Formats: sequence, structure tokens, C-alpha cells
Amino acid sequence: MDILQLLDKHGIEYRKTGKNISNKWIGICCPFCLDSGFHGGFTTTKPLRYSCWRCDNKNPIFTLSKILPLPYNTIHQIVNEDIDSITISKLQIGIKPFCFPDYCNKMTNRHKKYLEGRNFDPDFLEKKYKLLGTSHLGDYCHRIIAPIFINQKAVSYQGRDIANKSKMRYKACATEYEIIHHKHILYNLDNAQKDNVVVVEGITGTWRLGDNSVCTFGVKYTSEQALLLCKFKKVFVFFDTDDSGVGQEQSEKLRSFLNTYGVKTVNITTDINKDSGSISNEEAKEIMKSI
Repeated sequence: MDILQLLDKHGIEYRKTGKNISNKWIGICCPFCLDSGFHGGFTTTKPLRYSCWRCDNKNPIFTLSKILPLPYNTIHQIVNEDIDSITISKLQIGIKPFCFPDYCNKMTNRHKKYLEGRNFDPDFLEKKYKLLGTSHLGDYCHRIIAPIFINQKAVSYQGRDIANKSKMRYKACATEYEIIHHKHILYNLDNAQKDNVVVVEGITGTWRLGDNSVCTFGVKYTSEQALLLCKFKKVFVFFDTDDSGVGQEQSEKLRSFLNTYGVKTVNITTDINKDSGSISNEEAKEIMKSI
């Protein structure tokens, strides 16, 4: 979608330059605050964004539905097709060779005992998520290796320490060996085919919740990951609840971003210092049933 062509087609006045207009933005009179000074603005780059300097409205879908003689569903589709075109272009799998870390093979009894100790079914996870294990050697020693798939192709991986001796509980594939950077994608996205999804911080939370849950590989999500979540109608954000408050702060930030694209959001919380990977299987089933 070209925003300039869309506004021209429907005779909406805009300005490309002026006092209130930044580079790569166009100014319009915001329909929400009786503006006459072109304080509202759309980006001319994708994905489409909107912001008003006066009333702080940031919802491109609501704004377009206010100024254009088009049904809300049509505008919602236009904007989301625009988002899809961006996210799909970032997920083009290249020709760079991909391989798992040295000394990586099938999980051993030690890897499986670690999973059993956290109340997981290791045989199910091994088959479902194609989990692998490393030995005591190499840079990824004593880890469960979780491949990251896009369109059923492995493009990266993350390793979970099972010895609890490493300073890094989770260690991602080195950037130079990734086909797609792990922070540009979502873990388990191939298994999230419904309109609603739960997003968690870590891969163990996804293992606990199962299909229609994804993870961002840490609480600090990226814009690429947020845009991928815009394909869903409703997103349940299940970030960690701890004393630092970082998880809930990031949850509010992500929900605010998704709301600007018409995505409904819900915040899920648990007891303090209890993350999504540590809840019981019964609690996980209740959460997934509720969505």
C-alpha cells in the first residue's frame, strides 16, 4: 500500500514538508483533535505508522477509518497486508549453509533427566521440537539444542544449559552462522496457526504451553518480532513477573504497539518470580484452553 496514492485517491489533503513534518513522514490534519496545523503524520516507509504531536494518537488503522470512506475491515486488511509484506521479506531463507554446533547429537539420558526434573516429557519434546543435545565438549557443552524453524526449515538454534554452571543459561547460535537472526523471528511460529497466540520470553515456556504459543528469546523483543505478532487477531502476553518489573514493563510496551495495529491484547501474570516455563502442566492447559 502506498499511503500517498491512498490519500490522493480519496482527496485527503497532506503535506510533504513543513514545520511539523519530519523526514520520511507526511503531515495531515489529525481527525481526533480538531487539528488544522497538520500535526498528524503518516510514515512514507513501511510498515505504516501514525502519530499526532498534539493528542498523541498513534493508531494508523483508527485514523484511516476516520478520514477515508472505507469500511473498517477493509482498512484493517490494507494495513495488515502491508505488515505481512514486510515480515515475509525479512523471512526469505537465503543460501547460507546452516549447521548445528560441534559435538551435537541426539539427547542422552542426562538431557532427558534434566527435562524430567522440570516436569517435561522428554520423548515428546524431542519428537515435537526436534531437540538435540551436546556433550561435555565445545562452546555449547552440556546443553539442549532447540532448532528454530521457519516454514519447516532450521534457520538458527538456541542452547539451554542443563548443568546450571554456565553464566549464560541460554546461548543462541552465533550470528555469522544463522540463516535468519533469531531475534528477527519467533520460536514455534510454524505451530501457531490459529487467530490467537500466547507470547512468552523463553523456549521452555513454549514447551510448556505447546501449539499456538511463541517466544521472543528474552524479554527485550525486537520490532521484527512485534510485527510478526500483528498477523494474529489476539495476543496474550505472558512475560515474567518478578521483583525488577522489567517483564511487565515490556509487556505493556508490546501490548501498546500491537494495539496500534488493531490487535487485541491480554496480559497474563503469575505469582512473583514464577515464569511461564515453571508453571504446572495443569496451569498451562487452563491458559491455552482460555485463549
